[in-house]
Amino acid sequence: MSEVIDNEDDEGVVFKEDEEEDEGYLFTGQYDDTDDDIEIDGAQDDSIVSTDIPDPYDKVYSNIPKETHMLKPVDNCGHCTAKKFEYEPLGFCYRNGKIKLSHQDTIPELRKLWESADADARHFRDNIRFLNGHFSFTSLYCCLDNMTTNMRDCGIYTFRAHGIMYHNIRSFGREVGVERKHLELYFYDADPSLEHRYRRCRKEQLEKDKDVIKQLVGILKGNPYSENLRSMGHVENLDHYRI
Repeated sequence: MSEVIDNEDDEGVVFKEDEEEDEGYLFTGQYDDTDDDIEIDGAQDDSIVSTDIPDPYDKVYSNIPKETHMLKPVDNCGHCTAKKFEYEPLGFCYRNGKIKLSHQDTIPELRKLWESADADARHFRDNIRFLNGHFSFTSLYCCLDNMTTNMRDCGIYTFRAHGIMYHNIRSFGREVGVERKHLELYFYDADPSLEHRYRRCRKEQLEKDKDVIKQLVGILKGNPYSENLRSMGHVENLDHYRI
């Protein structure tokens, strides 16, 4: 005989009665009148044979540290309130107050690029990584593990650097036949044509890139660091200068 159980968990599932009716009653009432503890043999079955197949998770958990080390909290920098870590020397941040950074309020033209819905502002935000790299003073150098940066093989992009990371400021015109990049471009921003900057534009978005780059160069004219570098473009024998 079949019985249909209709509830939330087993809706419409048919459960059949066990044909061997006596099996469920073989031990019924066997321990009803006794208070003796039931001992259960917890020994493993000798028939279970251990294999030499390595557990894939052994490698994952093999390098987990057995203890943790935490740095003690220290006061923030008294000059800029930046977060500081234990063992950092007093002169690590702002040279203990000797370095004075120029305070810059957000320029209205730059705020417009961030907040406006105009075409040039949208292009600025959509291509912010390209433009940020274009106006960076230095380029990042490191030993990059290409195995973790290939999306076809590793899925989600992961930027993983090994060993030393440093910023390259290049050699300022000493490399023959190499286009100017990064910090070098600021020396030529006094040129109204911005020829050196436009060479770095992408062909497929040339006009849009040129429009936004021209605006950003104008915004940076009031920046003291950009202004100082731009003045280097007027010195004689620029090849003799080094940073």
